[in-house]
Amino acid sequence: MKSRVKLGVKNPKRVDVFKYLDYREFLSDYRDACGFSYRGFAELTGMKSPNFLKLVIIGQRGLGDRSRLPFKKVLKLTVNEDRFFWNLVAFNQAKDPLERIISFTKVARSNIIMRTKADEVREIYSRLIIEFKDSVQGLDHEGVLEMCKDIKRGQDDT
Repeated sequence: MKSRVKLGVKNPKRVDVFKYLDYREFLSDYRDACGFSYRGFAELTGMKSPNFLKLVIIGQRGLGDRSRLPFKKVLKLTVNEDRFFWNLVAFNQAKDPLERIISFTKVARSNIIMRTKADEVREIYSRLIIEFKDSVQGLDHEGVLEMCKDIKRGQDDT
């Protein structure tokens, strides 16, 4: 049976993941550059929902570990690009303030990001630290340590 997937343009403009601090913007620009329909992208990744990518891009869904291999296949990222992309996913989807700081640190370690978006990175760090301070306000030392341990346990599980 022939697939009806719209494969997009033959030589799409390369979309540089390192220019992004939001993986949803990257996916949107990538889809536009390649000319994929949402349904076509879903078929290429093996996702059952034809509008899965649209829901991810507009923030109604997130990416999990099960999305990793299918997205890697379609996005055709290098090892470093792929690592950076999934660090962006972790940062953009993190709910806990300390987890956001930890995941953003992984994003910020990229030399490319630090050279091209240093001011933006500093601004984000400032906001994240304020967010963290607000979240621990009223907690005693033991409460903060327990929060850190919970996050560390969560990272060790992945």
